[in-house]
Amino acid sequence: MRGLLIGGLVGMLFGGGLGGMAGMLGLLLQVALIAGVIFLVMRFLRSRNPTPAAAGYGRSMSGGPMPGGPTPGGPMNSGPMSGYGVGGGMGAGMAGGPVPPQPSASPARGGKTDEIGVLPADLDTFERLLSTIQTAFSREDQGELKANTTPEMFGFLGDELRDNAEKGLRNQVSDVKLLQGDVAEAWREGMRDYVTVALRYAIRDQMVDRTTGRVTSGSDAVGETTEIWTFVRERGPFGAGPWLLSAIQET
Repeated sequence: MRGLLIGGLVGMLFGGGLGGMAGMLGLLLQVALIAGVIFLVMRFLRSRNPTPAAAGYGRSMSGGPMPGGPTPGGPMNSGPMSGYGVGGGMGAGMAGGPVPPQPSASPARGGKTDEIGVLPADLDTFERLLSTIQTAFSREDQGELKANTTPEMFGFLGDELRDNAEKGLRNQVSDVKLLQGDVAEAWREGMRDYVTVALRYAIRDQMVDRTTGRVTSGSDAVGETTEIWTFVRERGPFGAGPWLLSAIQET
């Protein structure tokens, strides 16, 4: 093809004088137009190719991966739930009330991913925060809650405490113990790191009368519940700040 093209160009150039030159220019213009069309077609086909899905990622905090993996909104409960409190504890308001602000989705979150490299020390912190926040909510210790949650989450929990107080009730929880936790996702948004963890934990959860201490709902038995907790921390020039609870999702 290349040889024939060169032969044709030489023949038109030397065999036809000015006419040959005009024919050569016309041929070059046709070749340029055909090449442009081919380029546009190839570019269009490449743009329609789907992006490969992200590889799956799972990480267990204790006891190995949960059956089927942490799936927000799925049937993850493995034991009785009291039906109120945060999962057993703070969660009852979340079943029918407002949901605290959720972090926006990261563009790379096509599947389970770990963009920040979650460390064993981070997992220990999440386990500690589970017990600390549940206990502080039970004691109605707003100072402790504020120190371990984002302002949005603290406002949500404060509203729930006020609602209980107006009804003359107090959510009393104890014996909080993590049974299993799985990192679902970890990602970055600007100067913030986020980690979403599926937590299955044991808890004794009761609603009691503020005046008499009489149990109005719940059981004295220890039950189990599973929730999706999202933690966030700020990163700065001198390192990362502490992890704070950013959101809770019932399962």
